[in-house]
Amino acid sequence: MSRTKGSSPDSDPRLASSSSGRMLLTCIKAQLGNKTVAFGRTSSHPDRGAITASARSPTVKQAIVARADLGMGPGKLAAQAAHASLSVYEDTDDRTRREWKGSGQTKVVLKTSGEDAVFRLADEAERRGLPYAVVRDAGRTQVDPGTVTALAVGPGPEAEVDAVTGDLSLY
Repeated sequence: MSRTKGSSPDSDPRLASSSSGRMLLTCIKAQLGNKTVAFGRTSSHPDRGAITASARSPTVKQAIVARADLGMGPGKLAAQAAHASLSVYEDTDDRTRREWKGSGQTKVVLKTSGEDAVFRLADEAERRGLPYAVVRDAGRTQVDPGTVTALAVGPGPEAEVDAVTGDLSLY
């Protein structure tokens, strides 16, 4: 939402003329008091409506580790990260999934090189009792069939996920 410099959200004529604009503005104002920012639709039902992202440090997070040595294009990288994230999410317990979703679904994409590095990280996640998923590509586009492309660790306790992936660089 853009505003003219010096105007307040309450006096912005574009919002005043739009009932949906007022609804979103009301939602944002209510959420800012709790240090969260609202995106999307609004609802009074706790499981529906505004999607929030917490301004506080997350307690539950997910790390997605992609192989930088494969030279995947940006679309391929995004697809492999999505495969990893969704695969591990489906194997995560309900309580952790709810906590992660409620705290903004914090995730970070990191890089590593080589299949061995991916499996070392997966082994460490397993030792710590964290959910994880290793992605092997079908080989229809940029890499050979069966190539290990990515790993997702968590959602899980931030400190535990960081203990596994904290030495890696951002992708």
